[in-house]
Amino acid sequence: MGTTFCNAHIYNPDKVTYELKSDYCCVNITEGWDAILETKQNYKFKAIAKIAKDLSSQLKGPAICVNYFDDDVFDMSLYLDGVKKAYYHVADNNVLKKNISEIIKALQLDDKTAKAFRYLVTKEIHAPEAVDRASALFGLPLYMDKQMYDEMNGEVAIPDRAATIKELDTEKKLEKVSLGNKKEISVIQEIQGSPYCYVDIYNGIITLLQPDSEGVVNPGHCTSYQLIQGEQPYFVADHDIDFDLDSLSDLKNKKGFYFSNSRLFGEGFYIYSDEHEYCIA
Repeated sequence: MGTTFCNAHIYNPDKVTYELKSDYCCVNITEGWDAILETKQNYKFKAIAKIAKDLSSQLKGPAICVNYFDDDVFDMSLYLDGVKKAYYHVADNNVLKKNISEIIKALQLDDKTAKAFRYLVTKEIHAPEAVDRASALFGLPLYMDKQMYDEMNGEVAIPDRAATIKELDTEKKLEKVSLGNKKEISVIQEIQGSPYCYVDIYNGIITLLQPDSEGVVNPGHCTSYQLIQGEQPYFVADHDIDFDLDSLSDLKNKKGFYFSNSRLFGEGFYIYSDEHEYCIA
């Protein structure tokens, strides 16, 4: 079970007052911007989008609406004068986008930041990386809900913009070197196992659940593989992890485990099923 929330960011440098329903609150983190958060975790995506739409018309400035679902989907929309003008959407490593130049103009991004953002929206990445990097480039706390805000006592950290621009620039250069002009898809290697939740596309790491002696996938046994670049790329197994999940948790219908190192809640080891997850440490 991943993180889910929605929020809106309203450009309001003149601090014009407006009314919100009791289900929402306004906090100020970035100078000149109001962050609208749900006071309860209702996840009313359409309602928060309407707030962004209406306030962009009322205040005559840009409004950003964020929908973030289960660490799988990140959707960011730009509203101007009550109209949805642009969006950046990441889901299951697929990217959809429209009118990116409108976002750059509305947020007044400088040339370096705009260049980094244009490259970011071309990348097939996961939702957590997309929201973190967009937050850094925009200088807005896109990854936030009321619970996070309260637990951090309002001291919300936005990822560093300069570091993010440098990372994206490095990735772009490496991409040119490794891919060259090759456009054809080819099979590198066949590996036994079932795709698992952890994939690091930047460092070429994949994780596969391993079958037992009877060919049944063991949710506690996984092997990670590292991509070795070269004229003929190949994968090598670099870690083999085998946990007896039944001895660690009494959850029924266990599906797997994962390690988490959240910037909010620190490190943890989790076992999960279809409906629940259990933190070991």
